[in-house]
Amino acid sequence: MSTSLLSGPPHFKVRWLRPYISTAYLDLPANPIVPSGSTSSGAWQALSERESEECEKIWETLSDEDKIEAEKEEEDAANSGETADENTEDKVGVSVGKDRLFEVDVRHMRLVPIYWKLNGPPLRMKRATWMFDETRPVKRELQQQLDLAYLHIEPWKEAYQDELSTALALGPEAHEKLRYPLKSLDQNLSVIFEDENTARLVSENITSKMSSTLLSPFRKKDTKAPLPAGTRVYRGYDEAVRRRTPPKDPVPPPEIPEPTAEKTKQRGPGRPETPETQVGEGADGTEEITDLILIIHGIGQGMAASYEAFNFLYATNQFRRVARKQATDPALASIMRNRRVQFLPVQWRTNLQLSLDEENERRERENEGLDNRFTLGDITLNNKIPHHRQRMIESVCLEANRTYRMWCARNPGFEFTGRVHIIAHSLGSALSAHILSKQPTRRPPLSKIKCPNEITEQFLFNTSALFLLGSPLGVFLHLKQAQLIARKGRERTLDSPSDEALDRVGVFGCLAVDTLYNVFNTSDPIAYRLNPCVDAEAAQTMLPSAIPAINASMFGNLSNRVSRMFDVMPKMGFSSSTSPPTSSSARSNSSSRPRPAISRSGPTNGSGFELGGANERLEGTRAERRFWALNPHGTLDFFLPSEGNISEYVGKYLSTQINFIAYL
Repeated sequence: MSTSLLSGPPHFKVRWLRPYISTAYLDLPANPIVPSGSTSSGAWQALSERESEECEKIWETLSDEDKIEAEKEEEDAANSGETADENTEDKVGVSVGKDRLFEVDVRHMRLVPIYWKLNGPPLRMKRATWMFDETRPVKRELQQQLDLAYLHIEPWKEAYQDELSTALALGPEAHEKLRYPLKSLDQNLSVIFEDENTARLVSENITSKMSSTLLSPFRKKDTKAPLPAGTRVYRGYDEAVRRRTPPKDPVPPPEIPEPTAEKTKQRGPGRPETPETQVGEGADGTEEITDLILIIHGIGQGMAASYEAFNFLYATNQFRRVARKQATDPALASIMRNRRVQFLPVQWRTNLQLSLDEENERRERENEGLDNRFTLGDITLNNKIPHHRQRMIESVCLEANRTYRMWCARNPGFEFTGRVHIIAHSLGSALSAHILSKQPTRRPPLSKIKCPNEITEQFLFNTSALFLLGSPLGVFLHLKQAQLIARKGRERTLDSPSDEALDRVGVFGCLAVDTLYNVFNTSDPIAYRLNPCVDAEAAQTMLPSAIPAINASMFGNLSNRVSRMFDVMPKMGFSSSTSPPTSSSARSNSSSRPRPAISRSGPTNGSGFELGGANERLEGTRAERRFWALNPHGTLDFFLPSEGNISEYVGKYLSTQINFIAYL
């Protein structure tokens, strides 16, 4: 139907816009963002049509008061230096961006990361009805005035088009009748509509009027007089795109330093130069995730409050990038079997508040004459850690459970069919072991757990595989005179006898996991072997298994380190039919260590992305069965050879001790 026959205004699609700098955050950078001077230029970028439609649906459910307040908040925040608020669990917005890890909070008109806190000013959203061009929306107050004028003038009707043609033929005097003053604005503007989608903002100043009057005698007869000079605006983003002209000075993106390895990476034959997809995931991030991997950091995150580069988020983003790249390798892609993985950080240190309480206690002691000070070198490190252990455990559980609840709220059905794995580094591995020792053998789905917010020392999810990186867990087990043993009732221990697995919740070292891996560098002073913690005598003949294809230092580029981890994953349990990798020196020892006979209690699906292996009953010596109950390859220790020199490790050791001192 022609727009001239419509009684009401023609429909158009409202588009939601995000600030241009948000592109840098949505790309999930591996390094801190360094804004360039152009990021404050006011350029905006539109959400996709689908994302905008979802935002608009939520917007229409808000009351008029909420809409006014939301738009007021948006403008007030844009002019202030406030810090972004942390996202809360009860707000489920519109997921946007790569991997759907950001979402639009429509009620407060802001773009927020879902699972971590944004360091910096909030990313405010705009609801655009009128645009100067595709990157510049009209301000809210002016949009409202244009909407009122549009409804009053009705430029979509044929009668107005006839009036416009007549005014153009008669000249500047007739143009005055087309003007509609925008009274509530300080700019002294009026608007002339050119058609149902285009308007012209005209200034009411004397200079503008004089120019029209002076030029009118010079126009030829029988020609239409041009409309007064002004600024064009377009009704809707789509119309602005249709009318766009190439910008004279396009806004460059924010500068984001990238690791050298990322800059120099080579594309494989026939691969287009486009962003890689998530491990087994579609490019738009809409594919269902089957495996969630939570990454728990160590102790060094205390420095992230002062130095953004230490933020664990960037390491997780780099990990995700490398995993995405490794997923294209045929050796891994061939056994993924439609498994799709997502990595999320568990930033437990941000929830741990120690400094203020300790400072108050220290002052009280000094007032009482208790002013003796001693350094970490005067005491053993591990006698100090229990001082904060309980609060650290609660902080890890709080953040991990918060992340899991938010994930399940945005991924319906995951609590029933998805799997959760943990990668824990350094002190994070010891904390994870304490939590998983007290963890129930099996958790029901999240929706079936009564009072989940009251659970503060356990995870709300079942942990399938636990990867320990650079872990001091062996020292903690030794101090407690504990040992590692599989938890009965897990995936492969349903039929295990009592000397192979224990059904004991609360015994330190009896972890509620299906599979355990201990990955370390042989020169890392913080990492320890775990095989002796299972059976010391058997471990004497079991050298750690080497992760192959090592070409650089353990403490070199993170991309290289994570790549090695993913290179070995097919050999570390992603396929239950693969033998564990060993170094050449260990091969003779491992070859004399036969795999125990297996009696399977259920059907298996052959090779595939299986971290835990099948449900199986083992036969062999007690030591052999205990190792295989913990890991389907009969060993826990895997190491990353390094080409680094001793000074690297001394430096890392001293740096780690400084972090412990600052932290404790």
